[in-house]
Amino acid sequence: MQAMIQQYGLAMLLAGMVVLIIMGWVLLARTSRMAQGGQSRPVASGMPVMPRGGAQQNGALIAVITAAVAAAMGEEAAQGGFVVKSIRRANGSAWGRAGREEQMYSRL
Repeated sequence: MQAMIQQYGLAMLLAGMVVLIIMGWVLLARTSRMAQGGQSRPVASGMPVMPRGGAQQNGALIAVITAAVAAAMGEEAAQGGFVVKSIRRANGSAWGRAGREEQMYSRL
């Protein structure tokens, strides 16, 4: 009976390892496909597509974003605590966005 339990445990361990290896291959194939040709499927969002590049940015858009940042910062912005040098879209995962937000909030 003891040997049968050990064999069952080893079989479950082996099956778990095979599943993990297959998941790793799938993840690797997916990330390499995304790095080569962009995303594997288009992402639909309600956000308008903004042109890339500093020369194509609208001056009014920069002014609005600067005003919004100044309003959010309040008293510190009135003392000249920041300068908007560039505006660019932050791409990435939800985990990356959460990390950036945590880093920004830790500085307040």
